Amino acid sequence: MFHHLFVLKLSSLAGSRILLCASHRSTQFSAIVSLRLKPVLERKLARKDKRVGRSKTALARGASVSWLHEQEKIRIAEERFARLEAGQSRTYSLAEVKRELVL
Repeated sequence: MFHHLFVLKLSSLAGSRILLCASHRSTQFSAIVSLRLKPVLERKLARKDKRVGRSKTALARGASVSWLHEQEKIRIAEERFARLEAGQSRTYSLAEVKRELVL
């Protein structure tokens, strides 16, 4: 039995609708993502599915994880750049790095 059910409608992605349903059950958290894809995108995903031998769900999960990792990298880079521009950080030349690491 689910203790809580969260349903979020996310914005359109290339004309495809995304619905995220997440449930919380004691200490476990799982999510169901429903994608309504344009037919052309659905066909591309189906071809890729057959070519690599993975389910569409596995492909979508992998793409979501990759996207989230990329977003985190972008966030970190933007924070570091802002610190650099604010004078709270600095860059190092290759010679300085070699000298510091005794290379």
